[in-house]
This record gives sequence, structure tokens and C-alpha cells, in this order.
Amino acid sequence: LAIEKNMGVILNAIYAGEWKTIHDAAKKIKESYILKQELSRKQLEELHRVLPKEFIKLDSGFHNTALRLAVSAKEHNAELVNFYFYKMNEACVTCHSIYAKESFPNFGAEKKESHDH
Repeated sequence: LAIEKNMGVILNAIYAGEWKTIHDAAKKIKESYILKQELSRKQLEELHRVLPKEFIKLDSGFHNTALRLAVSAKEHNAELVNFYFYKMNEACVTCHSIYAKESFPNFGAEKKESHDH
């Protein structure tokens, strides 16, 4: 929920050019990475045992992209801010469509053919 909230904060801040807000929200997302939290060795081993390797790779990439977004916001680089925000959204969709279909059932829905051109 914290990631979802901060993604919304970032989206609204991009439109307003609120660089500090973007930076701070992206940093919160980066710092929320579960495998970088204060966990015991046993807890870390358990996470690595139960989480698929591809999920860990996607999640790690997502949080690293959040760091890049924070840096870009600090530099007031609108082009990179938009790029990294897009990459974060792309990572969310990819991960949710593979690993969270129960929470996001529309990713499991059949595709409807579109005849609009």
C-alpha cells in the first residue's frame, strides 16, 4: 500500500514539477525493498526460499529504478523522471500479471479483440 500511495504522489508531483516531492516519494519506495530491511538471517533465508528468483529480480530492479527516479528528480531532469516512472509502472504491471493475479484479477482476464484502428 505504501508503494501504491507513493506512486500516486509521484504521478501528481510530475505534473506540477514538484521535484522534492518526487525525490522523497521515490526514495521511500527505494527504502521499502523487503530484502534490505532489518531482517534476521533466518528471515532472509526464508524469503529467498519461498520467493521465486524471477520475482526477486523484478522487485530488486523496481526498487533500483526508484533510486534512479529519485536522483533524476533531484537533478530536475524531467525527461529521466518520466522515463523512470514509466519503467516503474512497467515493472508493476509485469510483476502483478505474473505473481499477483489473485490481487489483480484483471491481469488474468481474457484479452478482447479490438477492431478500432
